[in-house]
Amino acid sequence: MDARTLDWHGGSATVLSQDPKPETEITVTVRVGSWLDWAAPIDYARPPGQRIAPESVVPESPEPTPFEKLLQTQLESNGIASAAADTRKHLIRTMENNYAPGMLSRVAYGFYRPARLAELQTPITEPLVNIVEPNKGQPFAVMRPILREAAKNMDLH
Repeated sequence: MDARTLDWHGGSATVLSQDPKPETEITVTVRVGSWLDWAAPIDYARPPGQRIAPESVVPESPEPTPFEKLLQTQLESNGIASAAADTRKHLIRTMENNYAPGMLSRVAYGFYRPARLAELQTPITEPLVNIVEPNKGQPFAVMRPILREAAKNMDLH
């Protein structure tokens, strides 16, 4: 059967076919699986108590970073500081509205502090260097600590 149109009528569908006659109708009952089976992580709202505090990922310094100072100077000199601030607020609002159970805290941090991604890099990469350097040539000595750091990146610690 070559279905040309599908009209949805609250749980059943009417399929209009071309065989054997164009006016032939066949009703097909469709059972849709649970919403949980097909929803994406963005469809789940994480309870407010489970949101991250950006300072728990990377402690915030009271002063702007050199990059933030440079960025602010450039934004102000080009007259777009207000628009950039609105964009930053939009990123945070987007994060808050779509914070899902699968959201990783280090990914969320990028929405809260987009100009501080360099500061986020340090707690991700520095421990790896500290694990590997003293254990060069000893792959089994680094496996467990590396996996522990990977778990931190995936919020499994």
